[in-house]
Amino acid sequence: MQYLIAAYRIRARLAITIHDEVRYLVAEVDALRAALALQIANLWVRSIFAYRVGIDDLPNVPELMIDNPFCSRWLSFRQLILIGF
Repeated sequence: MQYLIAAYRIRARLAITIHDEVRYLVAEVDALRAALALQIANLWVRSIFAYRVGIDDLPNVPELMIDNPFCSRWLSFRQLILIGF
């Protein structure tokens, strides 16, 4: 994710990591690009793990897209916005 943030000049920084969850603070104008970068980073990680354990092909639809149909985001005035995909 850090590589994608630097390569595409996304205004974001890591806020917190807990177990298998990461949260980024992102400028509002870069929110959609950061969401896409997070999806790409997730796919890269899944691909590397699959390659290392000898799985030659991955499903066409990653579990992230199936399990998490909404993207949640807190605004500065503490409203939670759910954005459906």
